[in-house]
Amino acid sequence: MPPLELRWDPSRAYRSFVHEPIAVATIVSSEIVDDGRIVELPGVLITLDAQGCVCDLEIDRVSSPSEGRHLPSADAGPWTGPMATTIETSAAEPSATYADGWLLLRLQGGEGRWHRVAEDPLFLCTSDDWALLSIAATAYTDPDGSREAQWLDEIERGTRTTAA
Repeated sequence: MPPLELRWDPSRAYRSFVHEPIAVATIVSSEIVDDGRIVELPGVLITLDAQGCVCDLEIDRVSSPSEGRHLPSADAGPWTGPMATTIETSAAEPSATYADGWLLLRLQGGEGRWHRVAEDPLFLCTSDDWALLSIAATAYTDPDGSREAQWLDEIERGTRTTAA
């Protein structure tokens, strides 16, 4: 199966939530879609809009890191336009960890370059050929899902337009 293309739009706000104790995390964009395309990969459920932009990622089996985490460097520059990345749909199940307010999703092995694509912040690590290796984001602990529901409600009503 060919790699899946995922588009990222820096004009959208992205917010990450970790739902403990069930160890599930979501990365949600400010673009709400009712009829998005859903792609299921091992351990990750992705919702895309009609243009292929990521609207939502749901990650199961989030754990605490047992070793050092590969987080973005402080000099990762902001990305100013839409970004297209690819992910191998046959790749092994990704690993997701949460600690110190950071969610890290490692999709594929290898080192790459970090790009900041949203202000909350959301970072993507890509290889030279734009394969998506990792996603790192600040994340809010949200045991019952109420913080995520409130944020989405504010977006839907038009009272929230940024990630803040």
